[in-house]
Amino acid sequence: MTFDIIVFLTTFALILPAELPDKSFLMTLVLATKQPRFAVWVGASIAFALQATIAVSAGGLLSALPRKPVVGVVMLIFMAGAVFLFRSAWKERQQIGVETEDVAEANTRRTWGSAMLLTLGVIFTAEWGDITQISAAANAAATGNPLSVGLGAWAAEITVAGLGVWLGDRIRGRIHPSRLHAITGIVLSVLSIVAMREFILA
Repeated sequence: MTFDIIVFLTTFALILPAELPDKSFLMTLVLATKQPRFAVWVGASIAFALQATIAVSAGGLLSALPRKPVVGVVMLIFMAGAVFLFRSAWKERQQIGVETEDVAEANTRRTWGSAMLLTLGVIFTAEWGDITQISAAANAAATGNPLSVGLGAWAAEITVAGLGVWLGDRIRGRIHPSRLHAITGIVLSVLSIVAMREFILA
């Protein structure tokens, strides 16, 4: 199987704009506000690599996955994340005399591996049946070059994940942790409501 730069670039251009407003971008941004940014990017990159491989291998079969159970799992993940962040915001408001930078540094040393695995699991689950995965599967079937399509899709997705991590890290340094966790909890709550609506309509 040969690598086709045209197919690669076409797939990249197709997937990149579709991923920017996607839930995966928001999830990497949210996770990067709480977790070590490189761990989040690595976890997201591995998840996207697995999903791209599955998409181009399965081709059009990806669109036949049962939609309702997938959306239900995603909804529960968003809800659990929102609850966790609201609790974190409340606990941090009770702390007195603790430097934000010291807390962040300690969390980074302690949670790198778990942050990577958390991101991998969340992104991998959330991407099942996603429109970008279906697009990659369809493009692989249409071009007959799953290698170029898979690499193009993966490159687009890790680019968007990198942007989300960068933005999340910049936000983390400018807003008090308790307020930041409350904001991200609200974002996850909105995403869970959207997922709930999709679950009901599926």
